[in-house]
Amino acid sequence: LYGDTPRLVALLLGAVAMVLLIAVANLAGLFVAREAARRRETAVRLALGAGRIHLLRMMAAEAVLLCAAAAMVGLVISRWSLDAVLRLAPWEVTRVDNIAINGPVFWSAVAVVFACAAALCVAPLLRLPRSLAQEVKIG
Repeated sequence: LYGDTPRLVALLLGAVAMVLLIAVANLAGLFVAREAARRRETAVRLALGAGRIHLLRMMAAEAVLLCAAAAMVGLVISRWSLDAVLRLAPWEVTRVDNIAINGPVFWSAVAVVFACAAALCVAPLLRLPRSLAQEVKIG
């Protein structure tokens, strides 16, 4: 890499990271809102003896499925759009022929999926009060 290319690549990487952060924040907000809507169901589960670990496993399974579906869609869209992006790449960018959706990209996506799923399933549990079982009696 020479000239302004390293700076442009770093800028592009930062922009992609910010878009990912915004998407995860939106997804976390939706997940917390959905869990707030399911608050009564969670209270019933706790009242029937389900522990926080059981609820964490249930939320983790939902979060992993949601994040995995999003990652699959993202990988498919990135694969389809890669050819167009490579055609638009300036000739000054060296090693443009080495850009591909390969193993390291896939495993990075898997790592991001599990990190996002962990954040999504822990966030509602942190908002879960200790006396949620009282909500069953009130509601």
